[in-house]
Amino acid sequence: ARAAAEGWAADDTAALGGAALLRILARPGFSTAEQVTDVSGRGVGIDAVMHRVRALGGSTELTSRAGVGTTVILRLPLTMTIIPALLVGVADERYAVPLGFVAEAARLDGDMVRQGSLQFRGYAVPLVDLGPHRGVGQRRAGVILDVGGRQGALLVDTLLGQEDIVVGPVDAPRGTPRWVNGATILSDGVPALVLDPTALV
Repeated sequence: ARAAAEGWAADDTAALGGAALLRILARPGFSTAEQVTDVSGRGVGIDAVMHRVRALGGSTELTSRAGVGTTVILRLPLTMTIIPALLVGVADERYAVPLGFVAEAARLDGDMVRQGSLQFRGYAVPLVDLGPHRGVGQRRAGVILDVGGRQGALLVDTLLGQEDIVVGPVDAPRGTPRWVNGATILSDGVPALVLDPTALV
């Protein structure tokens, strides 16, 4: 009824197929909710999901049977994997660090960086700085990487939190650093490169 009232479909919306119904549900601003709250009813959820799936090279399919239920199928390329990652900012770019290689992360004091190492919990951890490659920033935080017992301290500008990310292949041009292991689209729609700690430490 809402779709017909908006002029997006004929009065007989029950006759719509899954693909046509999904196109209507995914329209920005379309909602069947009677009341709008801070978390629902604004008509942006399905559109945001479909946009991210398409950005990852995937597709969506919807089937619905009256009195039975609705099935939504999301298809993503098999070359992609989902991993937990720590998100960091360096200059104006974002990076994802696979969480399995992160031993610890902390904000830095001015005297913690000395002569190519990070003084952390009584140890001098060799520095790994993306700055020379990715622009000048503040380097206000450190991420302690652990790769099979080898450690390195990745200097970053900001710690942005954790997120499960879908890692896809990256068509890297010549000159791309070897520590770039893939690419992802974050939950806010911003792209990020996925780091390979084994190539950094």
